[in-house]
Amino acid sequence: MPYKIDGQTVNNIVAQPKDAQKTLSKPATPNTPSTPSSSSSSNRKVSSKPPTRSTVPTLPQTPRLPQTGQLNWPIPLLALAGLTLFVWGRAEQKKGER
Repeated sequence: MPYKIDGQTVNNIVAQPKDAQKTLSKPATPNTPSTPSSSSSSNRKVSSKPPTRSTVPTLPQTPRLPQTGQLNWPIPLLALAGLTLFVWGRAEQKKGER
């Protein structure tokens, strides 16, 4: 399908391989937010304990199939319909041989 670049129609398609996936390295220690420097914050007690972060469970990093939205209920229905038509065709074929 032609497309336009800078007002000119281009018909040739250039296919290039995907670049390798780049993984970002995680820092050894997470960055902690700095405390604001205002006169009201000097009256508050500052705890030396860093704030706790809730951990979110992650999915396993094994290769998985992509989610396509395929429904599973039509599979046995179509298999039964195909088997029924196969048996019906064989019965009609046997009837013609007699």
